[in-house]
Amino acid sequence: MLKPNRPGIVPGTFGYVNQNYFNNTGTSISPNNRWSGKIDQNIGTKHHIDFLMNRYRDAAQCGPGGCPGLPNPIGGTSVGYNSTQVYRGSWDWTITPTLLNRFY
Repeated sequence: MLKPNRPGIVPGTFGYVNQNYFNNTGTSISPNNRWSGKIDQNIGTKHHIDFLMNRYRDAAQCGPGGCPGLPNPIGGTSVGYNSTQVYRGSWDWTITPTLLNRFY
């Protein structure tokens, strides 16, 4: 159970909710794991292919002294993982100098 840690704040006021239970010694740990790879290649004079793969996973954790700021559900500390995987590719074929076919 949380107990108020700031004296002199009147219950029922905005300051009671916004400033009570505040942790100004907390830290957050945010390790990142990101990597990407890209292929960009001309095949002859009329064909060009490219491919991009981008992956990342970011973690958000509370440090040993707890998370900074107000506790949940009042505070905005988001604990967990954010991950994304992006794959993108395209193939360009120059049919004539004024006509291009693109597939992606």
